[in-house]
Amino acid sequence: MQDVPNAHEREHQGLKFYKVTAPGKTEWAMDKTIAISISREWARALTKYRGTGTVCIDIHNMSYRDYGNLLNILNGCIPAQRMYMIHIERGVVMSEQKWNRFRKKLHLDPVNTVAHPTARHADWIKTIHEIPEYQQLIRTAPDARACLIAIKLAGIDKSLAGYDATPALIRYCWEWVNSTKGRV
Repeated sequence: MQDVPNAHEREHQGLKFYKVTAPGKTEWAMDKTIAISISREWARALTKYRGTGTVCIDIHNMSYRDYGNLLNILNGCIPAQRMYMIHIERGVVMSEQKWNRFRKKLHLDPVNTVAHPTARHADWIKTIHEIPEYQQLIRTAPDARACLIAIKLAGIDKSLAGYDATPALIRYCWEWVNSTKGRV
């Protein structure tokens, strides 16, 4: 059995939050592999739909019980540490960088804590991330209307929290996964 750190050791270890950003959207994760998966998904969509933008993963370190530090992070007063960045122009990867020793960002980004317009939207995005079949179906659909039809035919028209699939929700999810906001 692994040694479980006591409360004093955990307090000094702290938490790591991973912030994944792409043009027009931000998503937070507590796990590095999830952050990498999200960034790959968004970069793949930018190349597939010939988009232009930069996808980044930044790390915010926060110690336990230091709520002032958390507020400073949320207010954008503490710079993140850049872990990964890929820049894509018109579907072509122009540069990709990974850092073993995370570098401090030179500029502070404004932090938007609201990623989705409503709880229904957020739950559908969470459902898509957690169920690979939903993700595959949305990624392979040519547009949001075809995606809605496929979801209805497959009988997977409910999110994890039980929200029904509506045309507006599925359009939002399709645009989120395929990074086409503003192009459609």
